[in-house]
Amino acid sequence: MIETISICSIVLIFILGIRGLFLIYKNRNFIKDIFGLYFLKFIPKLIFIFILVKVLFFTITYINIIYDYIEIITISHFKFVFFQIPNFLSTVILEEFVFRVLLFASLIHYIKNNIYLILFTSLLFSFYHFPNEVILFISYFIAGIMYGYAFVKYQSILVPIGIHFSWNFVQGAVFGYPVSGEVSDGLLSLTIIPNIFFNGGSHGPEGSIAGILMRLVIILVILAFPTPKENKYFLKFPKSEKEWSM
Repeated sequence: MIETISICSIVLIFILGIRGLFLIYKNRNFIKDIFGLYFLKFIPKLIFIFILVKVLFFTITYINIIYDYIEIITISHFKFVFFQIPNFLSTVILEEFVFRVLLFASLIHYIKNNIYLILFTSLLFSFYHFPNEVILFISYFIAGIMYGYAFVKYQSILVPIGIHFSWNFVQGAVFGYPVSGEVSDGLLSLTIIPNIFFNGGSHGPEGSIAGILMRLVIILVILAFPTPKENKYFLKFPKSEKEWSM
């Protein structure tokens, strides 16, 4: 049943994505403002988020080791971690481009309320990952909310990209957990005794209750950050320079 829903969701994502791509191409001269491509202003927050994610994963790993759910088998050379950056970054950019750029662009004219827009795209984000367990569905859904809320609050696609990269990179390349059910070659090589609360087994912490709590902590931190100055052009699609200036 879940596979059928996921396949239908992917078809819908593709259709909406095509429409979003058309709107973006049509308004390509305004992309920098529409999606808030201002990297320098967000560097401090992205660094803080990266450190926060690292602390959260260190904490959950330490707890797993204490309770003998995880054993560290080997530790690779630290430079190995940096070789993983292009792979994780390209995957994250692709997913954020589809779910936050294309889908938001496609749906913004039909779903005016940002909360409903975040929830709907988060639902598609969850089904896209073929969640064959309830906890996975909840985890990916909350992840979609985390990235979508960051996108809307900071009015920049760079923020959810930074958060998404921090999560996947720290989870996979640093601590060696599976990412979205895929085995990772990380700094640490782990033996994991599956536990639904502490580690999520073959899905990594994102398939555990602890992982869901970690996502909620990040959402609360994003909520606590000051709201930036409004970008009045965010997710607006003018048809001409004249309309933009009105």
